[in-house]
Amino acid sequence: MIKENKKLMSKAVLKRLEFVEKNQREKSEHSVADQLEKFRSKIKSKEGKSDKQSWMNNKLQFPIDSTNAFKVFEDKAKVTDDIQE
Repeated sequence: MIKENKKLMSKAVLKRLEFVEKNQREKSEHSVADQLEKFRSKIKSKEGKSDKQSWMNNKLQFPIDSTNAFKVFEDKAKVTDDIQE
């Protein structure tokens, strides 16, 4: 919309719009950076680690199923054999 009406707007209005857009971009960039810094400091702090229900205290668990692991390799070998033929 701004691009369409640029010819109709005065230079002062255009400068004001550029100023407002620039400030909005800077605020959004700072807010993301601030949120990231808060997250990093929370991870490094010990307050979250004292809670037993905290996500930082739980380890990732992956089911170990060796039969499926071998099946994946066998299926992959079949596919590559079919492609080569």
